[in-house]
Amino acid sequence: MSTILDVDLHHEFWGTLDAARSAAHKEAANTGGAVVCVESVEIQAHKVCLIGTIPECAIDRKEVREDRSPSLGSFHTTWGAVLSPGRQLGFLVVRQPVSFEPCSTDSSDLCRVAVALDRMFNTIPTTVIGPICCKKCRRPISAERLLVRPGAGLCTACQGGKEGIPNGN
Repeated sequence: MSTILDVDLHHEFWGTLDAARSAAHKEAANTGGAVVCVESVEIQAHKVCLIGTIPECAIDRKEVREDRSPSLGSFHTTWGAVLSPGRQLGFLVVRQPVSFEPCSTDSSDLCRVAVALDRMFNTIPTTVIGPICCKKCRRPISAERLLVRPGAGLCTACQGGKEGIPNGN
């Protein structure tokens, strides 16, 4: 068993995020997998969600089933990215076919996804590493919104859509 962030997940630490990215892409190429660029980690009471982007072309929309989760490869990261998060926390290799639901598409042909894993231990209190992300679209919630509504679970656009306000304004 190989644990990180209270979940059973094989992981590799590298000197730089570029080295971690390169190793993740090499693993994905060798195993027929795809790479999720992890931007945020939500440590919840019973689950840990790794939130990030994956190329839309890596998702098999014909195979989407609720009971199917992706087979996981390794999580490639650096100690610095985990202890002092920036734009990226690391790179998670998932085996194909990948079937995530729901999936919001960014303008760059990337889908925002959350990979939920069961917690093995409870050594870390519930928290978020990296930006707090919207529960619906999985995009980071702006700092301004979090200052006004500290417990906000939805970004401005998704909250506006929920309330019937176009574009969240």
